[in-house]
Amino acid sequence: KYKNIETKKIQNAPDFIWPAKGEITKNYGSFGKGQHNDGIDIKLRNNSPIFSSHKGSIAFIGSQIKKFGNLILIKHDNGWLTAYSNIGKYNVKQGQKVTKKQIIGYSSSNEEIFHFQIRYNRNPVDPNSYIN
Repeated sequence: KYKNIETKKIQNAPDFIWPAKGEITKNYGSFGKGQHNDGIDIKLRNNSPIFSSHKGSIAFIGSQIKKFGNLILIKHDNGWLTAYSNIGKYNVKQGQKVTKKQIIGYSSSNEEIFHFQIRYNRNPVDPNSYIN
C-alpha cells in the first residue's frame, strides 16, 4: 500500500524550509486504524503567511478535492513536489515561478489546520526528515 521510502533519506534532496510557523497538531505517519497522514498538519492563526518551501513552479491551484480545501502544488526539480492545503487566500497563478520563502498564500479563517506534504516521484515522504 505505502512504499516505505522513509528509511533512508533520499540523496540530493532539496533544502526545504517550513512553509508556515505554527503548532504541529499531527505528524507524518500512521495513526488510528490503518490510517496514514501523508504530511504534517499545522495549526495556524487566521491570515498567517504561507511560504514556498523551495523554489519551483506552481503546478496546480484549486479546490476540487474537498478534503484539501484550497490546494497549491509546487513542482520542484528532480521529481520533488510540495503540497499546501486548506489555504485561505493565495496570491500566485498556475505556471508561475516561485522562489524559496516567497509568500504563496495565507491561512484560512474558517480552517485552522494547514496541511503540508513533500512528495518524491509521487510518494509522500516525512517532511521532518527534509526540513532544516
